[in-house]
This record gives sequence, structure tokens and C-alpha cells, in this order.
Amino acid sequence: MGMVTGSILNTLQNRPPVLRFLLGLSWALFVLLAITTVVACVNIAFFPAEQQLNFSLFDLIVAIAALKIFSVLLASLHEMRMKQLMPKQPGSALSHLHWALRLTPGNPELHYAWGHLLFLQGDLQGARERYAYVLKLFPLESPAAVYLGRLELSVGNWDAAGFQFGKAYRLRRGVAWNDLREAIPAQVAESVPRKIRSSWSKLNFDQMQLQFLLQGRYLPASFQVLSENYQNLMRQLSSQGAITYPLKLSAQQHAPISPYWGRNVHVSPVPAFPSRVVKITEPEAIEATFLSEGLVVVDHFLAPDALEALLHFCQKSTIWHDDHKEGGYLGSYIDDGFSCPLLYQTARELKESLPSVLGAWSLLQMWGYNHDSHCPGIGLHADSAAVNINFWLTPDEANRDPEHGGLLVYPIEAPADWDFETLNNATEKMAALIAEKAVKPIKIAYRQNRAVIFRSRFFHATDQVDFEPGYLNRRINVTLLYGRYQPEF
Repeated sequence: MGMVTGSILNTLQNRPPVLRFLLGLSWALFVLLAITTVVACVNIAFFPAEQQLNFSLFDLIVAIAALKIFSVLLASLHEMRMKQLMPKQPGSALSHLHWALRLTPGNPELHYAWGHLLFLQGDLQGARERYAYVLKLFPLESPAAVYLGRLELSVGNWDAAGFQFGKAYRLRRGVAWNDLREAIPAQVAESVPRKIRSSWSKLNFDQMQLQFLLQGRYLPASFQVLSENYQNLMRQLSSQGAITYPLKLSAQQHAPISPYWGRNVHVSPVPAFPSRVVKITEPEAIEATFLSEGLVVVDHFLAPDALEALLHFCQKSTIWHDDHKEGGYLGSYIDDGFSCPLLYQTARELKESLPSVLGAWSLLQMWGYNHDSHCPGIGLHADSAAVNINFWLTPDEANRDPEHGGLLVYPIEAPADWDFETLNNATEKMAALIAEKAVKPIKIAYRQNRAVIFRSRFFHATDQVDFEPGYLNRRINVTLLYGRYQPEF
């Protein structure tokens, strides 16, 4: 049923004349039903003995319910028409958005769309107020804080962006036991992540991180029972035979680990440093190489104390929640925990150091990936941005194979019309294009504190990971994406 509905919606979205016809027809039926309902109300209320329409009270209730359903349908059609008109006709799109809001005023998605439209029209303050309005109406709506963060990031308000992303993370994942400073609604502390789809990589990582935090006394001894619960669950799963991806846990299996799984339990934020942390010694040469080749490698990228601070942030913070793809790695993103002042300082100093490469762009996204000791890592893909900066945190001693474990970059850009889904999931299509152009990968070996700067739409993948076992030896990489922010409707 859902696939059929999606197919119909896609057809309407791609056929403006059909959508316009349906809008007109739906409005005609809506007005006719509304007039009939009003007449019936008047007759039942004031002329019960003389009414000509023979309406019962039940019929009236059904008619009112039908009006409500029609209003939702009309709002959906107006929203679809708005998306058709963007970005070429923002004025007309805004008119359709207002109609959708009149029909369904409590829909936060429409308020987000209004903020997006205002942003695209250059009304940043209007967009900021619209997102803040949603957060006021719906204080548990983390997307509102995310959109505020992205807006602030697009104009270089680093501190304001970090505050909003931090709020979004706490709304989504709860307040850590050692971080009670933010004014977050009390309901968050009781919230339970809805999904209980997991993976062996995620369960194994959580158990290792729990042990690390307990041994370092970053968590109180009362958390020891959770570590034991993880071990019991993993023994139970192992005894059931081959472990597949993804793991679908039952409510009974999930309950013993739920106080830790998918939650913000411990944070180890890193403040900005008083001195510069990006150590690029020959910026003009780096810019020239990037502009001519689209890729450049920079060693000794960060000051040693900044590198160590970021490594500790990644190891001590329970921010590694994303395991939506198979490959033996977990992800953390700017709006889901991967956010601290030192990261923003790094991003800002990069823009200042490489103006010919990054000056025209704003920071779009930051993420980190935390890999199992032996895994294929992230598969072939490209990113929807202008410039990628990828750098590595884990000490070289952890890498068993010094010539590998880094990055494979194919110096060919994805076609301009490829969307996000294609860039990230159409592996066969990418491989076919690479084979057609006979492009060989550039292999960049893993080195701690090495940064790889390249065009975002170059195809790239993780080189085979073979690191020493143990929590502190896990391969951790950081990615900064720069480009032009475009809200998605």
C-alpha cells in the first residue's frame, strides 16, 4: 500500500498539469461539501421540522469528518505544488504554502518549509524566526534546532550553530548524566529511542566503550550492570548461529541495554584553543595543487595537543549511534553529537588558511566514523558538496598495514544530475562510470594527523582497514564538508 501511494505521489509531483487539475477539482468538492454541511447545520439547529436535505446528526458528523479529511488532502496537494514551483517561482510557492498552513496549521513540516523558502529568498531573520517559532510550539522537535543550526552555520555564526546542534542532540538522545547545564525539557530524560534495529558492530562497540569509560572512571560503577547486560545479549546472539546484518532485537532483548543503547550518556566536549590549531605551513602551494588536480594531501595537519583533544572527544563521548550501513563502522554527525567548539575552530581556521579553496563556501556538515579493527569500511560513494577535508586521529601504531587503511580516491567527478541517493547508493552505476573512463584510484595511505583535501564529487572509498584489536586502536576519521547550503523540501 505504501509503495502504491508513493508511486502516485511521485507521478503527481512530476506532472504539474495533473496536479493543478486535482487541486481545482478538490477545491470545488471541498467548497460544495462545506456549503452542504453549513446548510445542514442551520437546518438541524433552527428548522429541524422543515429541513429539505433530510440530514441526520450522524450524517452531519460524517460530513464534518469528510471536511477534515479533504482539508488534509488539499494541504498535501498545495505542499506538492509548492515543491514543483521551487526554486524558480518562490513567490507562487509561498502562496501555496500559506494555503497548506491555513488548512493544517499544526503541521511543523509546513513551518519548516516556510523557513526554507524565506532562507532561499535571502530573508535570514525571517527564516530564523520561523524555525524558532516551531521550537516554541513544539519544544521536543529536534529538526527545528537542526535547521537553526544549519542557518547559523551558513552565515558563519559558529557558536550559535554549535549551541543549536547541541540542543538538537540532547532533544534526540537525552541529557548525559555529566551534562545537565542545558535547559532541555524534562521529557527528554525519559525518552527511549524508537528503533531497536542494531548490528553486531554497534553492540560490540557499545560494550567496549562502556568498559573503557568504567575503567577510566568516567562513568560511575552503577553502569557496570549495563556492560554485563551487553555481554549477556552478545552471548545469547552468538549461540543462535550466524549473525546477520542488520540485527533486529526484540523488545525483551533490547530492554536490558536500553539505558545506554542509542542514548547520550557521557559527553567529553573540547573547548576552542586560545592559539591556532590548523598547522598548514605552505597554503599557497596547497591551494595551487588543489585547484589544478582537485586533490592534495597535508601532513601534520593539526597541532599535537588539538589532535589529542579531538581523539579524546571521540573516544570518551557516547556519540556513535549510526550503523545504517554494513561495513563495520559507526557514524556520528554534526546534528547527532559530532559537535564541539574545537571542531568549529578547526573548520573556521581552514577557511582562513585556504581562501582560494574554501573562501566561497560555508561548512555544510561534519562527521566522524569509528571503525572495527578489521573491516572493509565505507564503500564507493561521492558527496553533495564542493570540498571534502578528511583527516585521521588514531595513532599510526594501531595500523597493522601502514600502506593501507587510508583512502581510495578516483579523480573523476560524479555527473551533476546525480542526486544524494545515487551518489551514496548506486555502487554499480559508479563502478561502470569509472570503468568506462578507465580511471585508476589514487591510494592515500593512513597516517595519523594526515588530511586529504579533495573535490567532494570525486568517487572515494575507505581502503581496507586492518588495525590492532582494542578500543583505543579503532580507526577514527573526521570529515568536514564545505559547499553552499540549500534546504531540502
